[in-house]
Amino acid sequence: MSDPTLPNPYEPNQSPPQLPGPQQPAPWPGQPAGTTPPPPVPPAPVPPARKKPKTLAILGIVAGAVVLLCCGVSTIGLIASAGDTADDKPAAHASPVPASTKPADAAPAAEEPATDATTPEEAPPTPDTFDMKPGSTLIVETSSGTLEVTVKSFKTSKRACDQFGTDPDEGLYLIANVSVKITKGTGSINPLYFNWVADDGTTANSISGAFAGCGKALDSGNDMRTGTLRSGTVVFDVANTKGALEYESGLIGGTAGSWRP
Repeated sequence: MSDPTLPNPYEPNQSPPQLPGPQQPAPWPGQPAGTTPPPPVPPAPVPPARKKPKTLAILGIVAGAVVLLCCGVSTIGLIASAGDTADDKPAAHASPVPASTKPADAAPAAEEPATDATTPEEAPPTPDTFDMKPGSTLIVETSSGTLEVTVKSFKTSKRACDQFGTDPDEGLYLIANVSVKITKGTGSINPLYFNWVADDGTTANSISGAFAGCGKALDSGNDMRTGTLRSGTVVFDVANTKGALEYESGLIGGTAGSWRP
């Protein structure tokens, strides 16, 4: 028990004794003495930025690729459709491409070489039976048989060949030594089947030289049998020897061949 005579070591209003060492801070206003202040509240942590899910990023990439692919397919389809339409049109009736849709780098259509309308046409080749040389044989086939016609030689005379003949009116007698043979079936032989055609277009038949008296005239006959042979001369009154001796297959038949002197 304390001695009442001794002074009270502590005054009621006296601050508590301080211990050696670091001293605590003064209490906050209204805070009881001897109470330790709470530590400072640390700042709230900043929440990390939310990252977009990888799934959404992948879906975005896939969607973009699909869009690009669709655009490419549409472009290819348009080009292919344009190509098909152009191929279906005939070139001769192709319509010109409008200037607004024609590609700038389109190559110009190749021009067809112009043909010279004034170029003369080549004459058809002469058959082997025309313009033959003397001694050549012409084979003529008819509905009734086959004949071999040969012009053996040519010669000329400026006057009658005997004292009873008449001189030529055109200036020259052309004398053709000929033979006709029936080789198959039946056939007709006639000196009138021979005609002279000059290079200037004038013609003459064997009647013009019938009174020349030059050699034995070729005999005529119809429906002669196979093996029949007739030989003789056919004479023409002509101006010169520039022309051809033609043989016709009958009086109304076409020209089968010709010989030149």
